[in-house]
Amino acid sequence: MERLEHSHNRLVLRDRPWLFWIMGVVFIGMITFPLFTIGKHEVLCRRFTPTDGQCRLTSRYILAGTRIQRVPIQAIQEARVDSKRSRNSRSYQVQLITREGIVRFGTYNSGAQWHNSLASRINQFVTNPQIVELQEERDDRWFALGISSIFICSALVMVLGFGKTLILDFDKTQGTLTMTYKGVFGQTVREYNLQYIHAVDVESARSSKGGMVYGITLVMNSGDRVPIRSYKTSNRKPKEETAADIRTFLGLKPF
Repeated sequence: MERLEHSHNRLVLRDRPWLFWIMGVVFIGMITFPLFTIGKHEVLCRRFTPTDGQCRLTSRYILAGTRIQRVPIQAIQEARVDSKRSRNSRSYQVQLITREGIVRFGTYNSGAQWHNSLASRINQFVTNPQIVELQEERDDRWFALGISSIFICSALVMVLGFGKTLILDFDKTQGTLTMTYKGVFGQTVREYNLQYIHAVDVESARSSKGGMVYGITLVMNSGDRVPIRSYKTSNRKPKEETAADIRTFLGLKPF
């Protein structure tokens, strides 16, 4: 905790939840990622004559706009599916092999069956002059909005729920401890009588991932325990140091 004031009669500490602010920013950044990479993909191939035609590949993204590629049918040698593995999942992309190089359709995303089916239908269209038209589409924009909504909720929880600045004001003149939690939409104030504080403890618990997390708790004369934060985090040493500062100021023995 940051020490804002320290005198014989007053100790003011401030705790800024940098970790949750950073995580909130990361989640906000992740909100936009699906909106740039997941969209609506359309394939429209038309044959004007047995030897002449065109395939139009259209990708529409919520934030990245629309990308249209036109490829002459006679230039297409083969349609294939390329894949990439990321951790425990695999993503796919349809690619047209032409005499001038590779034409990539859309971004890598899930759905092996759809991508393989599309590549197969394009190959049939290219090799069979009797097929006059091929039309296929896939719209994942609602899926992108759903993913973004999850990240939005996570960011709000990080910033609004856990991202409040805490100020501890120990005032011997007034005989009070004022705990002020400042957030985006205002602040919450809790006040305690210094005479009712029996000890300052650093509690520990095991997180869901198996690691240890810690939090500072005020032990009252009544036996009630008042955590200064509703959550615990790692890094025990700074919490032990803060608890020692509070004990020294209040003249309390280690718990």
